[in-house]
Amino acid sequence: MHRAVHGASHSRVNVNMSPFLRWCIRLFAPLRPLPLHRSAEGCKPPAPRRALLRLGSVVLLVCPAIAAQAQAVDPPGRVGRIAYVSGAVSVDTESGPEPALLNWPVVSGTRVSTGPAGRAELRIGSMSLRLDADSVLALPRLDDESVQLVLERGVLAVTVRNPEWLPELDLTTPRARVDLLEPGRYRLEARPAATRLAVREGLARLAAGRLVFTVRAGEAGELAGEPYAGFALVGAPYTAFDEWSALRDREQVAAQSARLASPEMTGIESLDAFGRWSSVESYGEVWFPGNVPVGWAPYSQGQWVWIAPWGWTWLDAAPWGFAPFHYGRWVLIGGAWGWVPGAWTARPVYAPALVAWLGAPAGGSVGWLPLAPGEAYLPWYATTRPYWDRVNRGHLPPGAVLPAAPRFDYRHARSPGAVAWIPHQD
Repeated sequence: MHRAVHGASHSRVNVNMSPFLRWCIRLFAPLRPLPLHRSAEGCKPPAPRRALLRLGSVVLLVCPAIAAQAQAVDPPGRVGRIAYVSGAVSVDTESGPEPALLNWPVVSGTRVSTGPAGRAELRIGSMSLRLDADSVLALPRLDDESVQLVLERGVLAVTVRNPEWLPELDLTTPRARVDLLEPGRYRLEARPAATRLAVREGLARLAAGRLVFTVRAGEAGELAGEPYAGFALVGAPYTAFDEWSALRDREQVAAQSARLASPEMTGIESLDAFGRWSSVESYGEVWFPGNVPVGWAPYSQGQWVWIAPWGWTWLDAAPWGFAPFHYGRWVLIGGAWGWVPGAWTARPVYAPALVAWLGAPAGGSVGWLPLAPGEAYLPWYATTRPYWDRVNRGHLPPGAVLPAAPRFDYRHARSPGAVAWIPHQD
């Protein structure tokens, strides 16, 4: 059972139309809380304590942020994902390495390792990070101001498309530093006796101590020695890993989705292969997933995982299931569910799950449903008011005022199959 990814503590609750959640505050003093003590596999949920609130015959799970804004430290808006896994790939946790799961959120403290025949791809907005076999990549910091990447060993391919990323990247190996000076495609190797940088496209600097060298497109530079005593331009023939990485780049550059929504929405590049876009009056461009089961609804097939600082976070089972569950809103049109990315924004803000919570009195059930366009997302973790504005930007009418508490008229509460329920005692 998952517990933490280097400081980002989390638990996991498996769901297939039946996961779990519990968090709220005593917003209304006269209301009697109905405590829930169990989480998945009999483990108690992480602090703070969670409870359900009864309001007449209907209960809504209310945001702790309402009571904690004064002490809140906003979570980052930038989050990555595990976008591809082949062979043995693991993510470090408190209890040791765990198998990496597709769509797992990549946050500060994440450390990803590949086995002898493993490969992995991480996406952070429009940037791609790909690991070859027998490699280890740590991300000590990942937020709106900085992305720190430490290639502890092995081979890493980096593709940067947005020049705004360049001053925010901090890329190192145990013995060298790499400064990416232009958008492009780069291949970094960290070996016990050498660090090698190949520039497929772009321009970079490779440095160790006072040694600083420029590597241009088509070149490969190597710092070697003990300690690094020399620099040389070396050959960099294409390998099978390079061919795979280049193919992934070509597919992602050609993706229509990154032109119809912000390319900095993590996971947007996966939509083209699994659905279609259509222009819908009053909503603009809407993406419709293909090959979903009859009766499928958003947030129905996956699991809940606990990831700090957000808390309960939806981990969808679909290969395309990241962007549509952490950005945007869902609509039901002619019996088909479609995802609306919202107004274009340069820096979309990640949310752990864009849902509203519903419940019944003790002995009933607890449920959640996807938010519709125009409905405000109310975080269940401590945030400030400016964060509320940023995470809802592009999804509410201009000048809309955010509600101080959950609503009771969510559109999809009446949509067939939209609400996923679990028994209260679970």
